[in-house]
Amino acid sequence: MFAKANVKQKLNTNSNGGKMDITKWKSVAVKKETHTLLQGLCNEKERNPARMISKLVKDYMEYQAKKKGISVDKYQSILLQKLKKNGKH
Repeated sequence: MFAKANVKQKLNTNSNGGKMDITKWKSVAVKKETHTLLQGLCNEKERNPARMISKLVKDYMEYQAKKKGISVDKYQSILLQKLKKNGKH
């Protein structure tokens, strides 16, 4: 119910009182230990958590595409098609 209410409102108030476009940003929950390690990686590489997660996803997609012998664009397209087919996109 809470998630549906947020989806209906295109803009949602963030903790700072500002507006966040929820069609562009999503929250995820991770274990505390994972979050702590993420912070360590961010400090080491001078990135914020959002950029570090994006880099990790990009690098993993490149790894998987190479392993499957296809382009990253093709692999991304396959992933998005599967999500759409399953109603999760």
